[in-house]
Amino acid sequence: MWSLIQKIWQGIRAVQSFTMTVLFLLVVILIVASLTKGNTPVLPDAGVLVLNLKGVLVEQTREEAPEIALLQRDSAQPREILMRHLIEALKRGAVDSRIKGAILSLHDFRGGAPSKLHRLGVALDAFRKNGKKVIATSDSYGQAAYLLAAHSDKILLHPMGSVMLTGYGRFRLYYKALLDKLNITAHVFRVGTFKSAIEPYIRDDMSPAARRANEAFLGDMWEAWVDDVTAARKLSPGAITAYIDNAATVLRAARGDTAQAALNAGLVDAVMSRVEQRAYLKDAFVDNSKDGGPAAKPTNIAYGTYLQATGKGEATSGNAIAIVVARGSIVDGKAPRGVIGGDTFATLIRQARQDKSVKALVLRVDSGGGSAFASEVIRRELAAAQTQGKPVVASMASVAASGGYWISASADEIWAAPTTITGSIGIFGFVPTFEKSLDSVGIHNDGLGTTPLSGAADLTRGIQPVMADLIQQGIENGYRRFITLVGTARHKTPAEVDAIAQGRVWSGQKALDLGLVDHLGTLDDAIKAAAERAGISDWRTVYVEKQASYINRILSRMLRRIGPGTDSGLATMARLLAPVGRVLDDAKILVGMNDPQGMYAMCLACRAFSEEATGGR
Repeated sequence: MWSLIQKIWQGIRAVQSFTMTVLFLLVVILIVASLTKGNTPVLPDAGVLVLNLKGVLVEQTREEAPEIALLQRDSAQPREILMRHLIEALKRGAVDSRIKGAILSLHDFRGGAPSKLHRLGVALDAFRKNGKKVIATSDSYGQAAYLLAAHSDKILLHPMGSVMLTGYGRFRLYYKALLDKLNITAHVFRVGTFKSAIEPYIRDDMSPAARRANEAFLGDMWEAWVDDVTAARKLSPGAITAYIDNAATVLRAARGDTAQAALNAGLVDAVMSRVEQRAYLKDAFVDNSKDGGPAAKPTNIAYGTYLQATGKGEATSGNAIAIVVARGSIVDGKAPRGVIGGDTFATLIRQARQDKSVKALVLRVDSGGGSAFASEVIRRELAAAQTQGKPVVASMASVAASGGYWISASADEIWAAPTTITGSIGIFGFVPTFEKSLDSVGIHNDGLGTTPLSGAADLTRGIQPVMADLIQQGIENGYRRFITLVGTARHKTPAEVDAIAQGRVWSGQKALDLGLVDHLGTLDDAIKAAAERAGISDWRTVYVEKQASYINRILSRMLRRIGPGTDSGLATMARLLAPVGRVLDDAKILVGMNDPQGMYAMCLACRAFSEEATGGR
């Protein structure tokens, strides 16, 4: 009897376990279904696009790992705003009779590189030319936010806010004295007068050559910013310069009221509290031109919701132009989205060129370079597409310098924005050794080898002269290879390329004058050029990029749908530890250098204008 009872009990437990497992699986399926279902939102008859730019503008989002989604719930980790979604929403809204205008909310805007800001400004202007009103709103405007706001019909500012304009600058940390104190020997191998990527490790200040180069491209960037804002706001020439150069006098005239100072200077149209702004926006887009009583107030629609509601019916077959986005540092091997792994990126290019529906490739570059070896792997894969008869057009975003230029150089056409940072054609090697550090604490190195090269690269005994000679020769050969491939692609002699290379950075406008790029224009211009080269008049665009794993996407969506993160103090701590963060960023770059030959085509000066440079609200 007892044995029977035990068997019955075991059966009950088995049924219980089975039932709980089934219920758990059903719950998981329901959660997954709710997160992945594609219910199309229903649009109202009259709506206003809400462009709530909460985060930083990027060409491509980083791989969506769950831990990143968790961090992004806190303001210490800025969200990423995909440029192509914003541009597409404005394009569709411009010709949609249901859309009456747009609210440009910049309260939490964390900035973006100049070329992205200018491009978005052009898209806002195109939207307005179709009779759609744009109103910008924010508590305060930093330089990046104000450039976008300038392309609005009205700019609203909080009474306790300000318009803070500072111009562009390039400041960085230098570590020579620190390395000397730690007895670390920095061995540098480079070619090029202006290759300043490794200056922070061999100097305590900016070299005269780097200062001249930085002054030139920063001047081009700032001139473009001032011209854009002056034209968009219809300001008098010199108004921006006067506002900045005489900041103390301007503020004193407004009795210390920063909002009034901006209003007096014509930089904003109205000063309103948040309550007043909300009330104003409710009526701002009402169409009272029709007879028959008061018009209905349009409904606010988030631009993401609008894209979801209008995204159906897109072509999934026919001729295609493949867009492959190269964002981030170039490293050897495999890498997640947001970092350009040579092997990973070459696989994406191969996938595109082997697709029979793809008739041409557009390489969208937003990179300051990295591994020379990985850059060549990528360039060779692009060349294979050209050999196969598929045109390759390079479209430079904010930065396409050093390795970013290397992978672009052999394209059939190169397009850049006037404010693209490009060039930086040069190569360097950097090897720190620790023989002095070890000696200072009583540790010494001794031994023997069978050849002069035995132990010649041992970091605990220093780089031996024979190895240093070999490395320098390799760097010089890499530089010759770089300027030769550029010369072949750009129809110049190596000497002509060398004259404008040597690691010097140029703006897109200057690069056009020097023959480093073919045209100034947008990504759309590059896509049209690719279609023309492919001989097609009807096409669709497809983005070829590495996807995060399915489970990562699901977990990320779940974390983001929980809602905004509570203020854990991370944002304040991040600001207080900003200097430490800059040191860690520089250290991370060094740690990430994995070129098998130790040769790098990298532009660290360009980082100030990458998508991570937020430029203020």
